[in-house]
Amino acid sequence: MRVRTDGLILYDAASQPKFLAQTTQFLYPVETALAAIEVKTTLDEEKLDKTKRSKVKLRALEPIGGSTTPPFYLMAYGAGSLPETMISKVAQLAVAERPDYLCVLSSALLAGNLPAAPAESSRTTSPAPVMEFGLSRTSA
Repeated sequence: MRVRTDGLILYDAASQPKFLAQTTQFLYPVETALAAIEVKTTLDEEKLDKTKRSKVKLRALEPIGGSTTPPFYLMAYGAGSLPETMISKVAQLAVAERPDYLCVLSSALLAGNLPAAPAESSRTTSPAPVMEFGLSRTSA
């Protein structure tokens, strides 16, 4: 697993290996990653589009041994539009393209993919439970 300069990989350094790729880069097996985090100064439509491509690439990795890909976080200091507009743009993305968790600090915006109701997720006819994008704002 590789991350660009505007991202972080969280992993347990005490128990997980990393492999030297080049002099300043390391490779992390996707099975060892605890979280993938993209950090943006200002989140706008262009950066949201780049981020959705990163999420799709992360989900395309195939972990072995029954493990899953790590959650994908998107952190931004500010947004290029109102919080309601930004959350609407994120909600319009396909579930596979959305960040699992979103935080925009300047507007106290927290959002994430919320699991469907238990009755929904226990159905065997559906390939995957439906996810909803929720919005939470704290008062400043």
